[in-house]
Amino acid sequence: MSYALAVDLNCLDGDATGTDTTLQGSRCMLADRNAVAREFSRQRDWVFYPVAFSPVYGNFTSSKPPDFLNQNVLTVMRNNLSVRNEGVDALSCGYFQAYSNVKRSFRHKPDDLLAKKSLTTAVLALPDSEIPSHYVRTKRQKLNEQMRGMRTPDNREQSRPFAREAQRVRAAIEGEDFAFRMEQVISIQVSKLREEPRTFDTILHPIFQLMRFYLQEPHRYRQILHTFLPEVYPGVLEGFSTLFDKAMSSLQDKSELVDATKGKIAISEAAAALDRLGSYLFSGSAKVVGNSVFRHLGTTDSLRYGGWPYIDPRLLNVQDDTATIQRSRWPRRKDGQPALLHPSVLEFYYGKHAAAVRQSNAWLHDFRGMEVADRNNHKPARRHLPSHVDPSDGRLRDASCGQCTEQATKNDRHEENTGRGNLQADGAMVSVDGTLLVGPV
Repeated sequence: MSYALAVDLNCLDGDATGTDTTLQGSRCMLADRNAVAREFSRQRDWVFYPVAFSPVYGNFTSSKPPDFLNQNVLTVMRNNLSVRNEGVDALSCGYFQAYSNVKRSFRHKPDDLLAKKSLTTAVLALPDSEIPSHYVRTKRQKLNEQMRGMRTPDNREQSRPFAREAQRVRAAIEGEDFAFRMEQVISIQVSKLREEPRTFDTILHPIFQLMRFYLQEPHRYRQILHTFLPEVYPGVLEGFSTLFDKAMSSLQDKSELVDATKGKIAISEAAAALDRLGSYLFSGSAKVVGNSVFRHLGTTDSLRYGGWPYIDPRLLNVQDDTATIQRSRWPRRKDGQPALLHPSVLEFYYGKHAAAVRQSNAWLHDFRGMEVADRNNHKPARRHLPSHVDPSDGRLRDASCGQCTEQATKNDRHEENTGRGNLQADGAMVSVDGTLLVGPV
């Protein structure tokens, strides 16, 4: 039997002292990455999820409880049950997670976060000329309506990505819903319990022990947390959401103005990059921005050391009137094609065929892959000149010497004749199948 024990921590006065009422009131809390690292002996035992691009503060999960729980109340709980069960250990503590309840304000369930759906990329990255079917066209139209907030025409911010998240964060600030939640999974192997302690009271006893620990020693929890004024966090989350909303609206307007043959690929990649960064803003999942493209754009280092979603304008620039992408410096895949972000989004919404067509067209037309292929196909064959050992002195002569050049010329003539037929000693040309092509001279 397994169940999760949850603790909600609220900070009503923060670190405020004195009589200044402006510093009083509720505070928001996030886990301090450096403090959490001291709770685990190995880095692989826990995963940190930055919030609002902060490299230091956020949420975390772990495969086992942190030391402040494991070395205190959880050890007591296991020992107590073991004593009552004649030394047999039947209680174990596994998965642990800690997160701010602000997250629940904009994501009630895993698929509720609009910012991670990449709607702008799905609409802008698929040209009309590449729509393969009526089904894809209809689906793209529905995504376009959702991207522009047309599902709620009276208040488009309620259904537009990033605008809805900003609105919900604002509601959380007004309602002062800043609790920080910690959940610990407890497992009891009932089959290992003796007949006498195998009661419902045995199952409930760990819950009361954890409640007592929380009430008697709350400072144990506070040592891994950092408090913020609501204007700082989640205020910064609202600010970034508004920024991304404006950026996406600008891309939508620009996609209708720029030349499709010149700026479409830049618009598509910019939308895909901003969609991924917007998802990372709320989730903090490293997988979202772990692509090699972000390392080339300078985004990875900027997030790690500066907490800012920087994109190098020398590689990808959508600030000017004409969106541009630096083709020669853009990262490549192992097969030589450009490593693009937006085809994976198209595959998710429209299928593998649409994604493959988009990748191929981008490679052949936007990145001049057709010209590269033509140059490779028409490149003259390299002439290999043999080298030889000069019998007079035993040295290896350069392949450009007269004797080697003469031998290479004979080899070229032989290869040329082989393609058409065999030259006989009397001057007759005979094909491979024995047909006489030219008679003897």
